Amino acid sequence: MIDKYGKKYLVIRFVENYDMEEHKESDWSLVEDNEEFAYTNWFSYNDYEVYRPYELKEKFFSKSTKLSEKKLQRHGYLKVEGATYDWAYDWFFSFLKLHSLKEYFSNLDKKEREIQFWKFADIVDIREEIYIIESWLRLDLAKKWCEKYKIKYKIEVPVEYPQELAEREIKKSIREKIKDTKFKEPFNFLNS
Repeated sequence: MIDKYGKKYLVIRFVENYDMEEHKESDWSLVEDNEEFAYTNWFSYNDYEVYRPYELKEKFFSKSTKLSEKKLQRHGYLKVEGATYDWAYDWFFSFLKLHSLKEYFSNLDKKEREIQFWKFADIVDIREEIYIIESWLRLDLAKKWCEKYKIKYKIEVPVEYPQELAEREIKKSIREKIKDTKFKEPFNFLNS
C-alpha cells in the first residue's frame, strides 16, 4: 500500500474468526498448509501488496502468460512463506507444556490431527482461547516475516485486540479447564 505521502508499507490485517462473506481475496496469512501454486501468496515491492498468482496475471501480465514460481521470482516478487498448521499444533502443546498431548497428536496424520484437535477443543471448551491464540500467532508471524525481509508494515487491528498474547491468563484458563474435565477415549490418558 502507498499512503497519501508516498510511503510504502504492507498492511497486516486482523481477521477475526474466518468469515466467508467478509473475507477479502487480498487477505493473506503465514500459516497455511496449501502447496498448490495457484494458492500461494506473492509480495510486490512495487506497491507493497500481496497477491495470488491469478491476481498478478490480471494486473501485471498478459492473459497468455504462463506464470510459475521462477517467473515471479525473476520479476522481483517475493513468495510469502511461513509456518504450517503442524507447527501451530506443536506450538500450542508446547505453550501449554502438555508433552503427552503433543506426543499423541504428533503420531496422527494431518487430517486425523485436525479432527482430533477440534474434538479435544470442544470437549475442554477452549475454542475461544484457540481463536485468540491463532489470531495473535498470525499477526506475530506476519510482523516477524516483514522484519526478516525489511518490509515496512502497518497493523490494522481493532483497538480492543491485544497486540501481545496474554500468555499467563490464557494458559491458566486452558489448563484449569483441562484439569476439570473427565476425559474418555482417546484422551483418557489426561485423567489424573
